[in-house]
Amino acid sequence: MHRCYRTPASILTAAHAIGMRLLLGEGMLSGLTRAEDGKAIGYEVQGRFIPGQQVTLHRPDESSPNPVPQLWSGEVLQFKTYVNRTQELQALAQQIQHNLTEEGLQPSRQILVVVLGGETAIELERQVAIYLKSHQIPYYIPSATSSNVSPSSGKTVPNQFWHEGAVTVCRIHRVKGNEADLVYVRRV
Repeated sequence: MHRCYRTPASILTAAHAIGMRLLLGEGMLSGLTRAEDGKAIGYEVQGRFIPGQQVTLHRPDESSPNPVPQLWSGEVLQFKTYVNRTQELQALAQQIQHNLTEEGLQPSRQILVVVLGGETAIELERQVAIYLKSHQIPYYIPSATSSNVSPSSGKTVPNQFWHEGAVTVCRIHRVKGNEADLVYVRRV
């Protein structure tokens, strides 16, 4: 899509980079392979798509006219790294607690935790949920019958994504079309 009104440029560009696994040591997994491909979806492309060469993609304002960056005084997108998983989970719980108590966000439909990764994402989803619960933050894993429980075979609500009063924690494949005001992304 050449012009995207729905998503701020910084978030859309980061999502493309994450989806292509652009900055991982193994190199790009999939995605743009020609300058024409980048231009077709609204990027300005500097450089050539040749192995070993640097390519710079820039998303101009006219390709992403979303007003959030002009309306919001803070950073629209933030990246933070942590020494270990425990430190990361502590920071996540503290930040969500701040969102709930100081900023007045509602846990359901306003806060979402997305876990990226393959098979190991299931384990990280479980770790995040357990950690939030241990800090008195109710969680919901989509399709579970209630909050603070994992979906069990035979007893699920397949199309349920949110649960009132709980922060949804899910893997990336469940997110599309279920936007929240604030999204935390965790990678395995």
